[in-house]
Amino acid sequence: MQTLYPVVLVPLFCAIAMQPCQAISADKMTGLKEVKTTAEIVKGAKDDHRRGGYLGEPSISTAQFSSDGFQVFVAWHNPYSGEATCQVYLYVFDAEKAVWVRKVANEFPGTHTVSVEFVKEETILLKDIHGKEIQRYSIEP
Repeated sequence: MQTLYPVVLVPLFCAIAMQPCQAISADKMTGLKEVKTTAEIVKGAKDDHRRGGYLGEPSISTAQFSSDGFQVFVAWHNPYSGEATCQVYLYVFDAEKAVWVRKVANEFPGTHTVSVEFVKEETILLKDIHGKEIQRYSIEP
């Protein structure tokens, strides 16, 4: 007589093992609303990573752009193991208040990283790994 334990236990084990990968989503990404330094932006992304229950030190990529009085800082990383999804934080520097203000805190499925381009006077483009535009952000004066 054959037992059914492997038929029941293997799917159950797989379902339990995948739970930590679903611990944080775009609606749980916080990123600080205002910060004084770009180092605080990176720290906020790392804190979101840890709040999601992920182990290990995240590898945060960054880009900073300046043009005609505008400054933009973008931080991004893929917190998931085996899932192509990238979390992105975009901040614009408010010179009057001397703080970086968060404009974007989104998760983009389908790409494990992004490219960031500063184009056409005050426009930031985010592209996926295939070069397809996934978000356009216009910086308001």
